Amino acid sequence: MVIFAPLSLQLRHLFMPEKLILSVCSHNKAILLGSIKVPYEEIKRRILEMDEENLTVAMLEQLIRYMPPQDQINKLAQLKDEYNSLAEPEQFIVVVSMLTRCVSDCRKMLSFLIWNYFLVIFLFLSLIIHHLC
Repeated sequence: MVIFAPLSLQLRHLFMPEKLILSVCSHNKAILLGSIKVPYEEIKRRILEMDEENLTVAMLEQLIRYMPPQDQINKLAQLKDEYNSLAEPEQFIVVVSMLTRCVSDCRKMLSFLIWNYFLVIFLFLSLIIHHLC
């Protein structure tokens, strides 16, 4: 059971000044997290299990695009004890930093999803051509 904080607390974390992440990257990450509306641990689980039913191509592209550099991820991982004082994008990075190869796993899953998409299109087109001939 996931318990969400009151709205005022959620808004406070959205607009807190970021400690380490570049502001543009942080803003884009906040937009992504707001559109997903899934707890961070669940996103981490989906990435770990390569859950292609719940991770879309667009979501993976945004995760890859707006993930900060590895040195910033390492700095944020050291701030686990200050988790509640971090802004939401930084909290997300702290949770995901426990994955050793988050960006590479997302890239692998993205290529897998795109490959499956093209494979389905190819099979569908070959089936149409076979029935037309």
